[in-house]
Amino acid sequence: MGEDLTLIIENDDGVVERRIVSAVPLPHGIERGVAAESAIRFAAALWGMPDFISSARPRK
Repeated sequence: MGEDLTLIIENDDGVVERRIVSAVPLPHGIERGVAAESAIRFAAALWGMPDFISSARPRK
């Protein structure tokens, strides 16, 4: 479909680089919302994203 992307995130711990592969069409024969949710869960299980989960800094 499209080109892969490289996500670069800089934080206090340094720089993190992550390749993001391009999307593929949703499977046919399944309701679009259900198909999208299934695709998101599959991608999260396959690629994982815990390295981009961060807590907000407390405000004073």
